[in-house]
Amino acid sequence: MPLLKETERRSTKNVADLLDELTTTGKASLEVGKATSAGITALVGQVKRVADAADAEKQSVGGGTATKAAGAAFNPFTASVGALGGDRLRVTFPKGAELIADPSVKMYQCKFTYLKDKKLDPTKSKTSEAVAADTERTFSCVVPAWADKGKMPDEPNFTTNFEVLENNRVMPAPSGGQVIKWTPQSPSLKFKNVKDGSGNVLTGKLSGGRGAPTKFTVDISILYDYGEVGYKDVKFTAATDKGWAKIITQISFSGTDTSAERKMGFTVTHPKSGKEEQSYWIDVTITSSKYKLNTKHRLNFDFKAGEEMGLGGEKNVLAPDQMATLYTKLGVRGKNNLKLCYSPKIHGYSSGTMHSRCDGRGRLFLLMRRNKNGRMFGGHLPQSLDTRNNWVRGSTSSAWLWTVNPGRSNKIDFLIKKSSHGYLYYFHSGYQLTWGGGHDLYCNSGLTSCNANVGHDYDTNGRGYHTNGANGAKVYMTGDYSWNHRESGTHGMVYEVYTFQ
Repeated sequence: MPLLKETERRSTKNVADLLDELTTTGKASLEVGKATSAGITALVGQVKRVADAADAEKQSVGGGTATKAAGAAFNPFTASVGALGGDRLRVTFPKGAELIADPSVKMYQCKFTYLKDKKLDPTKSKTSEAVAADTERTFSCVVPAWADKGKMPDEPNFTTNFEVLENNRVMPAPSGGQVIKWTPQSPSLKFKNVKDGSGNVLTGKLSGGRGAPTKFTVDISILYDYGEVGYKDVKFTAATDKGWAKIITQISFSGTDTSAERKMGFTVTHPKSGKEEQSYWIDVTITSSKYKLNTKHRLNFDFKAGEEMGLGGEKNVLAPDQMATLYTKLGVRGKNNLKLCYSPKIHGYSSGTMHSRCDGRGRLFLLMRRNKNGRMFGGHLPQSLDTRNNWVRGSTSSAWLWTVNPGRSNKIDFLIKKSSHGYLYYFHSGYQLTWGGGHDLYCNSGLTSCNANVGHDYDTNGRGYHTNGANGAKVYMTGDYSWNHRESGTHGMVYEVYTFQ
């Protein structure tokens, strides 16, 4: 009789249901045993007697109703869940209040009803998916999302009444009921790629010049599961150490407000007297405008002072913004696209060595800096060199010269070949890289004799060809018409040839 009592309390099946189930079971048994129709009749009578006994037991013990189950209440507990759902709640019953622990029987659910000022609002409720009991005393349910997908809850924090359902019947709750606290998700973020000013993804230390600003960007992904409405809701702020107020500047955020993908830009101006390597950080706080909840995330990065024009080159020759201008003109993304093929400081003073190391390896870029006056200049050859001693003619503008103009805040000026002149550059095994028929830029094999006859074939941006004054064409690019590139001085002589495709 106790078994009948437990079966009735845990099920809403009526006598007809039990009769049908046991009749089916009896038929299966009789088919296996090849029983007669008389056996079926006897079994039906047995089923009816069992069902009658169950009804009698229900009347005698108060086994519940069609909407409420009898038995002991589940154990009280405290819990705070997220409004987006997904949390798992475990409900435990005391001894003597056994559940039906059958993995194939999913009949237990958690129901949440909005509660405010001790009043329930049955129009606002959520019910979890039905699950099977883990043991005879416990089961766990997955909390459903309170708000619809793509919608944020109206309140940042609220409470609900908690009920347990067994086969759609409400089970007894602890004295005083059970209250669950709900909280919204706090927005978060993830730092992804750090890029230089040319858009190259950086994998190690950030680098740049001393005393000159270097720009970087960081890709950010918003972690906020409310969709577009959530992405519109968030705001960003950033801060860094007070002592770095003049070092880390121009912090800004960009991107579409309906997208999870954003960008943070910032500028590092490493002090001229600073260490060669320095660790910096930026704190980024993402805040929900609606809920005023926020999280703080720190971007740590190591900065190395000094940056080369290309791989293998000398650091701190050009400022980062000057190199960025040249990269754009060359059509490359950054220093990783340029490879040093010749430097006299490394490979010796010989044009023969330069040609053996650089000829036939692709386009060439020349970077020069004079010892005496610190002027920086050079040129671009749009094709591979060979050992033929001949002129290259043409009207193409892909061959050009460049110079850092001190009169224009150290901006880069480009000198393009005049359309009326035919000489682009000269291939000669006894010369270093040479442009123009005059020559507009030339150095001998050992770099002891160089000249800039600028204006012969390359335009000087309005300066007359025969002008020799301080701003004249012959000193416009290099500071002097002729010089020894191995001259003494304080700036450091640079002659670097880079190859690239």
